[in-house]
Amino acid sequence: MPSNENSICHLRWGYPNISLTRNEIRTCCKTPFQKVTEQDQKEYNINLFLNTDYQLNRRIEMLKGIRHNDCGQCWQIEDQGATSLRGNSSQGFIDFAYSRQMFGEFGTSDLAEVGEKVTIDSKILRSHKPFMLEVSLGNTCDLKCMYCNHVYSSQWATESLKNNKIPQIVYDEVTGSPNQEFIDLFWKWVDTEAKHSLDRIGIIGGEPLITPDFYPFIDKLLEVYNDVPHNNTTIWIVTNLNTPDNYFNRLINYLPKLNEKFKLEILISMESTEEQAEYIRNGLTWKRFESNVYRLFEATKGNDRVTLGFLPSITALSIPRYKKFLQWVYKVGKDTGKPAMLKQNIVTWPNSHTPFVLTPDFADYLTDAIEWVKTVQTEMPEFDDHYGRWNTYLDFLINLRDSIQNSTNDQRTLRQDFYKWFNDFDQLRGLNFVETFPEMKNFYAQCGDIK
Repeated sequence: MPSNENSICHLRWGYPNISLTRNEIRTCCKTPFQKVTEQDQKEYNINLFLNTDYQLNRRIEMLKGIRHNDCGQCWQIEDQGATSLRGNSSQGFIDFAYSRQMFGEFGTSDLAEVGEKVTIDSKILRSHKPFMLEVSLGNTCDLKCMYCNHVYSSQWATESLKNNKIPQIVYDEVTGSPNQEFIDLFWKWVDTEAKHSLDRIGIIGGEPLITPDFYPFIDKLLEVYNDVPHNNTTIWIVTNLNTPDNYFNRLINYLPKLNEKFKLEILISMESTEEQAEYIRNGLTWKRFESNVYRLFEATKGNDRVTLGFLPSITALSIPRYKKFLQWVYKVGKDTGKPAMLKQNIVTWPNSHTPFVLTPDFADYLTDAIEWVKTVQTEMPEFDDHYGRWNTYLDFLINLRDSIQNSTNDQRTLRQDFYKWFNDFDQLRGLNFVETFPEMKNFYAQCGDIK
């Protein structure tokens, strides 16, 4: 059993995730969603979004040092020796305004002592001041990224239904109409409670920029925040930026209105370049994507209330040319005069996609990337957002490199799955893994030879 310090995560208290189209909630983007019923809505009202019995029980487990499967993605990464999303969350939890509360309720802020005393009725389990909110507006998307699925991509949903991978009822669930009572309750919670403490509000899809509900959601947000003076809340948008001109132009024209009330952070999902990017993110047109990136950086240059960055979803496939990707990101910033941040993210689903499936020699590619970053580190920007800094990202890369290099886990089953997954993927898409990723030719063959 892990210690209390190793099991705690402040994201469980302050990072609600809401799917407005599927009537689902969770705390933290790495945990599974929970379906909301009509009875839940009646029983909990606005407590639904952070203080259901399910959520309280997950928090009490953390305070007692108990691992729950919900947090398996972070455990998987940390067990490999790498840094997960939560980082140093025990200190974050104590620092995040809970120290005084623990002293008041238990006479101590020592997590081991609190874990012995806490009960389901303890006030420390309740959360009414979220610091970060993430909202999914549906699965409308123009891509079929290899590690995605029908829940987050309408393209995947359509294909999966056609190939009998999902039944019609599941397809209807992820593409159907939202529950208006659930949406009304969400806005009631934001207006009466959440907006007074939120530092950040994230908008994801699918692909938000082509989602019909994107601009109505933004307009409603502006309306709800109208009475909040001197607002420094940051709206962050995660986009694949494979955006057609009409949608892209609408975004550019809308930015001043949104930026007048909120700070803005646009995170671009990308971790590779050119043909490898098009393979990983099926449906992507690299030339259009690159053009959109430059246009966005140029359009927001000099605007300190708009921060741009990349959210690379690192898989095994992105490791060999990761230095090239980082050099491309750096070049975009230099060419446009608008610095770019980097956010850490490691893909853990499907399991066979994780970079930990690789053999230790692949760590050399990350060493090359790390050494290059060190040579230009003095030119990298420092952001208010700690997790977007290049020096922090460098620490993340070093940690990931060391985890791959020093891994002693038996990965034979995952490597068998790796070969099968991409062999099936090539047949489905008419692609060729070895031609697209020549650096992985020997590894791919080795995976195929495992019996």
